Amino acid sequence: MACRLASSVCHNVALEIGGSTASGTWLGPYSGEVLSEEELDERYPPGVRSEYVFEAGGGVYIDARDAALSSWHRYMNHSRRGFNVHVGAIVEPPPFSERPMPQVQLRTVAAISPGQELLLNYGDSYWDPDDAVMDDFGAAG
Repeated sequence: MACRLASSVCHNVALEIGGSTASGTWLGPYSGEVLSEEELDERYPPGVRSEYVFEAGGGVYIDARDAALSSWHRYMNHSRRGFNVHVGAIVEPPPFSERPMPQVQLRTVAAISPGQELLLNYGDSYWDPDDAVMDDFGAAG
């Protein structure tokens, strides 16, 4: 699937789709370095923002801060109301694996036209309760 980075009205960059995509299309896994909760806390102590961390469940996190270890999914911006991408599945690792390696699979939930930005609702747990949650237009909501 062809995607490109573009400028965004509300964010620094936007991830745009290159061709028409139907609703329900699998976009692939959100990839990056797999961290335990302890490793995450060590890497991002209080007051240090983790820009590209996705909670995979079970105390496992995927950190896509290193572009060499991650996929293009890290560039998707947040939208609470206008999202067109959703977590389609969290694939659990085999029970015999030494280190959990879950996969967070993303899929479209609406038809997307060429040049349209891919948007994902990061969820309530993304926002710090002490911070004002921003709505889709950058105003506190």
